[in-house]
Amino acid sequence: MKQLISFFITIFFFLQLLTSQTTEVINGREFIVHQVKKKETAFGISQHYEVSIDTIYVYNPSAKNGVKIDQILKFPSKNAINNSYASITLVKHIVKQDETLYGLAQKYNVTIADIEKANPQIRNQVLRLDEVIYIPVSTNNNTQVIEPVIIPADTTRPVVITNNNVTVNCDSVKSDKKSFKVALILPFKGNNQASSRIATEFYYGFKMAVDSVAAKMKVAVKLFVMNSSAVNDSDVVDDQYDFDKLKQMDLIIGPLFASNIKPVAQFALENKIPIVSPFTKSVSMLEGNPYAIKITPSEKTLAKRVLKYFDVTYPGCNFILVNTGTKRDSLLHLGYSMALDEMGITDTTRIHKIKSGASPSSYFKGGGVRNVVFYMNSRESTVKSFITGFNKGSKNGNISLVGTEGWLEFNNVEADYYKNLNLHIPIATYADFTDSTKYDYFIRKYQSVVKADPTDYSFTGYKIGSDLMSRLFTYGPYLCNCIDQQKEITDVKLKPPFQFYFERKSENDGWENNAIQILRVEDEYILEILSY
Repeated sequence: MKQLISFFITIFFFLQLLTSQTTEVINGREFIVHQVKKKETAFGISQHYEVSIDTIYVYNPSAKNGVKIDQILKFPSKNAINNSYASITLVKHIVKQDETLYGLAQKYNVTIADIEKANPQIRNQVLRLDEVIYIPVSTNNNTQVIEPVIIPADTTRPVVITNNNVTVNCDSVKSDKKSFKVALILPFKGNNQASSRIATEFYYGFKMAVDSVAAKMKVAVKLFVMNSSAVNDSDVVDDQYDFDKLKQMDLIIGPLFASNIKPVAQFALENKIPIVSPFTKSVSMLEGNPYAIKITPSEKTLAKRVLKYFDVTYPGCNFILVNTGTKRDSLLHLGYSMALDEMGITDTTRIHKIKSGASPSSYFKGGGVRNVVFYMNSRESTVKSFITGFNKGSKNGNISLVGTEGWLEFNNVEADYYKNLNLHIPIATYADFTDSTKYDYFIRKYQSVVKADPTDYSFTGYKIGSDLMSRLFTYGPYLCNCIDQQKEITDVKLKPPFQFYFERKSENDGWENNAIQILRVEDEYILEILSY
């Protein structure tokens, strides 16, 4: 009896699904016409029809905010998507006076969504006179095809067309754009003097990089400097951004704090403008926003890079994580623990999670195995006490101690202890005054203009400006599609001093920098800077 009831329930839901969808032929392509039922989601619908959720979003933009009961969704069927690549070409079109997306869609017998997908630089359906765009046209219709280019079925990036009638991806993309607009939104004014100082120092470093890269790559850049509130300013709620001006930007840098960047990041997503967060650690701004770029790695990302460094440099090394129990450093400690799990390093014979007070030496391995001890604590007195005791109790010289960035400010720890314990300090970016080949020009220029030495924030601004501007001038509107491509730059003059390494969880999310620097105490107590 139960089996019979289950059978009828299955039949009921199957019939309900059939009544909620039909098919329709639009411009020679089969489209699914689906009526949303109770408890259905865009993701669930995409899974059922075996199409990407991006396909549903492209043809039904309102679905990004959630689908509603009885809402009608139209999107190409799985067969239409698979077959379309064999019969689609891109037509080069130069925008003429008074032309609109609607008019071009009618002329070429395609949808506005199709045109926008092939031209990510188009924002708010605004076309510019003499702008070159590409129209995805089916070879089954009667449209005259100019400079036909076949789109490969497995392409995951925007296709760029050259005059040689070939398809090229990021490796050979070269933007023809010669003028760029960049917005810099930082808390230059407000009640928080520390934030204003950070903003000013970052600005000078960034500005010098922009000027230098633009001159080398022979492009013009107009920098729009905008003020935002500091996170604890009294006017933070009333702070307004000039969104009309921001619509014209090719790239947005800032705001500084996570709470301030949310509305701007949402605006950037809606208008398809890349937005860069210089200092935000949280990954939440990247979720569902492929135009978001984050420079400062999260605790877990930093931890994963450090663990990978040791795992590659010292294969089979012995990891010892000391839980100091302090709230201040608990996130970083948790980051290391989670990163080990994600990396698949779960062997309990080489992973030891101990509490503060326990002796790391008790878990050491001999036989040439490297013992890597992570001590996440930023209190100088506590760290000094730990290092003193650890140094006396450790007779095995095959040690690497990993500390936190805060240790760079300590004054009362014996330098010999750092050397004996082979201290490593991971950091997102470091003010490197020692590398004259990379930073000599910047340091001298900064000192001349600002009448002071550059700070960590100045160096960060310079590195972001050098790397991101090089990518923007190269990829143009395809920046967020090609930002993970690490091109080998042979021209020394064009090579940025520090290159970021970007990754993302999925094609729907934004990009996070994974590149870090590891400071290691060497002979003569000099810090060796490893970029990894």
